[in-house]
Amino acid sequence: MTKSHTIINFWKTASKKKRAVTTLIRKYLKSLTIKGYSQQTYNSRHYYLSRFAMWCSQRSIIEMDDISKQVIASYQLYVSHQKVKRTGKTLSINTQRLYLLAVNLFFCWLIKNREIIYNPTAALELPKRTTYLPRNILSQQDAEAIINQPNIEKPLGLRDRAILETLYSTGMRASELINLALEDLDKQRGTILIRQGKGQKDRIVPLGDRALLWIEKYLIQVRPPLLQSKKQNTLFLTKYGKPYSSTQAFTGLIKQYIKAANVHKSGCAHLFRHTMATLMLENGADITYIKEILGHADIGTTEIYTHVTIAKLAQVHALTHPAEIHWQPDEEQ
Repeated sequence: MTKSHTIINFWKTASKKKRAVTTLIRKYLKSLTIKGYSQQTYNSRHYYLSRFAMWCSQRSIIEMDDISKQVIASYQLYVSHQKVKRTGKTLSINTQRLYLLAVNLFFCWLIKNREIIYNPTAALELPKRTTYLPRNILSQQDAEAIINQPNIEKPLGLRDRAILETLYSTGMRASELINLALEDLDKQRGTILIRQGKGQKDRIVPLGDRALLWIEKYLIQVRPPLLQSKKQNTLFLTKYGKPYSSTQAFTGLIKQYIKAANVHKSGCAHLFRHTMATLMLENGADITYIKEILGHADIGTTEIYTHVTIAKLAQVHALTHPAEIHWQPDEEQ
């Protein structure tokens, strides 16, 4: 039985009592939908709270009144010892934080809505989020090699070229690209509107002339034959004339071109996102502009790219610093 089937069976057989942990989790998740939280946020909270509920059930913790500070502390210890099956390594600090943050937000909601009068997570100290430098950045040559992989003589190849150009030009996320609508494209201004990006925020980003050219070719030559309904306004369509059903299906498309270009770096849409930000910084773009293009809420998130460009700084230092220009290796020997 797969993990997903285990979770489904668990929810089906869970207690129906009003103050049962599972009942209140369902109520909380329903509130997220009513308040307009994104599907991604809903899925994430559902995933982590399902695991919390299963952990409680396995220890005969059924009712909300059974959860104390000690129970939460035990769960935190449990999470810290969990291992990733594929690698055998313990969960990263950031992943542990996600497990615990979901539980913490759930109990805060319970307090706010007067479902409970005591919050057992009040003293919970979430692991401090760690910032990792992007490990995979494409060179300009590698980026161009990937973008040139689609066979533009074929309709879907032309579509894929337009998709790759859009990713490279805008640095948008895969989830943002597959949700683009026709009306989001402003050809006259050379911009594209990204609706409900991360954090439920809209943003307008520049679209380079080259990317716009390929999108226009796709719109004229490819999209009309794919279209099955005039009401369909999604910009990029699958070969069946429908929107991409998930980011997984979309990222598989990108990965095949990365592999075809013989570029040995993991990632897909985010690979272009990291590359765009890094190369623009290296070419002199102000970091505040990069922040706006990427849709970061905090400049600190964007600053990780300044660390990535240190190699470029070292090169400039070697070429321009007077002590480096005039120094010969045997001078001080």
